[in-house]
Amino acid sequence: MQDSKFLRYITLKEEEYFEDKNGAGALTYEELIAMATNKYNALIAQGCWGAKSPSEQKIVALTSQMATLKGGLKLSKDLISKLKKKNTRKEVDGKKKKSDTKKERQNRDEKWKRTPPKTGEKHTKKHNKTTYHWCPHHDAWVMHKPSKCRANPTHPDYKPPRAPAPPPARTQVAHAAEIMDQLAALSMDL
Repeated sequence: MQDSKFLRYITLKEEEYFEDKNGAGALTYEELIAMATNKYNALIAQGCWGAKSPSEQKIVALTSQMATLKGGLKLSKDLISKLKKKNTRKEVDGKKKKSDTKKERQNRDEKWKRTPPKTGEKHTKKHNKTTYHWCPHHDAWVMHKPSKCRANPTHPDYKPPRAPAPPPARTQVAHAAEIMDQLAALSMDL
């Protein structure tokens, strides 16, 4: 177990030893061991051995605050019960039917739009009163005709695809890792 007061005391004695090494009052290793033992026993007797340094106390306080904030993010019991009671189904023709979310409708639309026409099948079809055309440049059912597609290299408004954007300079994970490194460095200074 590391004790900040004891560590400071021994560091001071070590500095004194090296500063006065050639002098008449130089410590011997036996004297240094005796002094260290006496300091250890005194700290134990005073109940100060293992006491946290101010920076260690700060880390403990910050950790406690983080835990408190994290615990405060939980939903209240009243809100949870209201969410459970809320009916997420709609009645259609006397039967209960689960309501579609926007994402579910979008996924269903994307699925049929990405299904190519079978061999011999027309490349134009109507869906929900809208006419769609199979575009080989998009590999999807789209509302424009393939001859008018801007992804077609022969179209006058054709623009070649852009290079992918570089990744962001600093992500949240990198920022969290940097904070953890700072905390680790702070605890090493003890």
